[in-house]
Amino acid sequence: MAFGGDTGGGRRAMTDINVTPLVDVMLVLLIIFMVTAPLIQSGVKVDLPRASAQQMEHAEERLVLKITRDRNPGATDDAERAVGFVVEHVVTRTVRDSAAMLDATGYPEPASPYAPPPRARPYMEEIRTPPGRLRVAFSAETPGGRAIDPEIGDTLQRVAKWLEDLGHHVEERGLGVDYHRLYAAQRAVSSANFAAEMAELIHAAGREPAPDELEPNTWAVLLSGRRRSGEEVMRGWRTLREMSRQILNRFETLDVFVTPMRGTALPRVGDLGPDQDPRELNRKQARALPFTPPFNLTGQPALSLPLVHTADGLPLGIELVGRYADEATLFRLAAQLEEAHPWRGRKPPIWG
Repeated sequence: MAFGGDTGGGRRAMTDINVTPLVDVMLVLLIIFMVTAPLIQSGVKVDLPRASAQQMEHAEERLVLKITRDRNPGATDDAERAVGFVVEHVVTRTVRDSAAMLDATGYPEPASPYAPPPRARPYMEEIRTPPGRLRVAFSAETPGGRAIDPEIGDTLQRVAKWLEDLGHHVEERGLGVDYHRLYAAQRAVSSANFAAEMAELIHAAGREPAPDELEPNTWAVLLSGRRRSGEEVMRGWRTLREMSRQILNRFETLDVFVTPMRGTALPRVGDLGPDQDPRELNRKQARALPFTPPFNLTGQPALSLPLVHTADGLPLGIELVGRYADEATLFRLAAQLEEAHPWRGRKPPIWG
């Protein structure tokens, strides 16, 4: 999930299969550090992959499912990594494989304080069940009001027409929420939580991290979290609770919400590299990936399907977002789309 630097031998494209629709990129960077930070305790310098990383071989189209919060168990020592905004599931080539894995793993965890509503039946049965006529909304609405890449906008319209042709009721409709207020609240909560996790690691290590042990964006988030007051953080929590209900209320009148996975042309390797100024990095991320973060905050399931290729021959993920705990509808619709517009075996021009 890390973004590598330029290889120096020409700029290579970073495909959508490396970017899940599921997680805000800032949160991804935090999780990367949370995985590597325990090494501080033994005094080992942490370096994330950089310019020497090679382009992946044998890359095929990938399907990525973000499950409902706590659908998969997180283990008893999981103190809510990223305060519940991050979940775990597998990356697969087919809808069937994703459904089969969630059938195997998606069971209530003993003593879980946030057990999700149980599924009605196995997801492998859901993919063989017609979805019926669904209420579908699609949108290219971005938090800052910036227009998305024209080719991506045209592709979204084409997918909306495919859904209409499959018999669904389709309309263009955005979430219509105050994104500035939503993300200001998320920043307060996430940065404070990260500072708290770092405090535990620092206590265990007996020292502060050295300047070269954290990347610029990680330092920025840590320092931001340390400046937050308890009142500010809890105000952020209250705002997230209120605004999550606003978003979830939109799904009272629709079954599936459709967006592209990205808003710009595909970033090149190094464009979102970790060594640049944090503010510039965040601006680039916001332009490239404007659609997915709200559903990390609400805990809803979302599914990215590699339905189309753009003119450069690379895949563009299309995100399907479902009602809370309703992976079943997503699996049914995804199976229908996979049959009507199959992607298995489709490969980028540069292969192997």
